[in-house]
Amino acid sequence: MKISLLSIISLISFGILTFPCFSQTAFTPQVTHTATAYCAFNKVTVLDVRKHKDDIGYLKVGPFNKKQILHPAGGMKELLQQFATRVTAHASEKGNKELLIVVRDFMIEDRPSHSSEIGTCYLRMIFYLGENNQYTACRAIDELNETGSGWDVTKGLQQLAASTLTTCILASAADTGFIAIPPQSAETIRNNMQQEYQNYPVYNNPAQKGIYYTFEQFINNTPGDTVFVQKDYRTDYGKMSYFYTVANGKKDRNLDKTDCFAVYNGSRWYLKTSAGLLEMTQDNGDFYFKEIGKGYVRNDGSTMIMFGLMGVMIEQAIGQKKDKKGNVLYLMRLDPATGKGFPTKRLY
Repeated sequence: MKISLLSIISLISFGILTFPCFSQTAFTPQVTHTATAYCAFNKVTVLDVRKHKDDIGYLKVGPFNKKQILHPAGGMKELLQQFATRVTAHASEKGNKELLIVVRDFMIEDRPSHSSEIGTCYLRMIFYLGENNQYTACRAIDELNETGSGWDVTKGLQQLAASTLTTCILASAADTGFIAIPPQSAETIRNNMQQEYQNYPVYNNPAQKGIYYTFEQFINNTPGDTVFVQKDYRTDYGKMSYFYTVANGKKDRNLDKTDCFAVYNGSRWYLKTSAGLLEMTQDNGDFYFKEIGKGYVRNDGSTMIMFGLMGVMIEQAIGQKKDKKGNVLYLMRLDPATGKGFPTKRLY
C-alpha cells in the first residue's frame, strides 16, 4: 500500500503516535566477532563530537514495551575503547598504530514506527589509523541500518548495533583501504569538521529570500527569483504552504508543479519532495527534510533496509533476507556535495 508522505507527517505533527513511560539503562554492546589475525593498532582514542553526548537512543522492553533510554556506559569514549579492545583481544599480533574513532552520530531506536517490530541503528563515524598524532582515514560509515522481527525486535536490534560496530573495528584492524586524504593531527581533524561547509555559501551566510530553481542556486545562496506569492491553507494534513511565481504583478505558476529545488520565505526553508514543497530545517549545521524511501519488507511482516556496502556486509553476517520493498518515511540529511538525502531516522 502506498504511504502518503503528507498523511504520515500529519500523524507525527499532531502527536497521534504516543510514547510509553520510560526509564534509563546503560548500553554495552556485545562483541559478535573477534580479530584472530594481525591487528594494526594497540591503542584506541575516541573523539566524540555529537551534540547530545549522553543520548544514544532507546529500547522497548517487557510486555508493555516500556521505553528504556540508553546512555553509553562510562561515556561514548570508554564504551568504544573497551569494545574495540574486546574485539581485538585475541589478535595474533598487534602493530604500533593508534585507532582514532570520530563519532558524529550514533543512535539506536527500537520500534520508532510503534506499530511494527522494526528497529534502527544510525552510525556516522570516521575511523583513522596513525602514529605520533598523524592520522590517515581508513574507514567511514554514514548509514541508517534497520532490522525486523515477527515477534520482538529488541534482541535483534542490539545484535545489529553490535555487528555494525564490530565490522567497522575489524575493517580498521586489517589496515587496508585507506581514504585518499593526507595524514592529519587530531586537532586538524576537529578543525576541518568545524569548517567542512565553508565552501557552501548557504551554510555560512544569511539565507536570501527567494526561489531557488536549481541545487546550484541553493548551495550558492543565489535565488533565481526574489519575488513570489505564498498561500497558506488549512487541510486534512494541517497547515500547508504553496508557492507561486509572479508574472505581470499577479500569481502565476505553482512551484510544486515546476522545476524548483527550494524556496526561502524569509524565515523558513521549503524543499521540493515527492509531496511537493515541504519545510526543511537546519540543525547543528546540517539541513534536514522528510521524504519517502524504499524499505525491504519481509514475508514475516518485518522490514529491513541497509544503506551502502557496509550495510550489505552486516546483512550477510546476521543472515537476514530481503523479500520485497515498501515505502518508508525517513528524516533525510541533505548532502551539500550532491543535493541528495541521506536517511538518518525512520519516522514511519
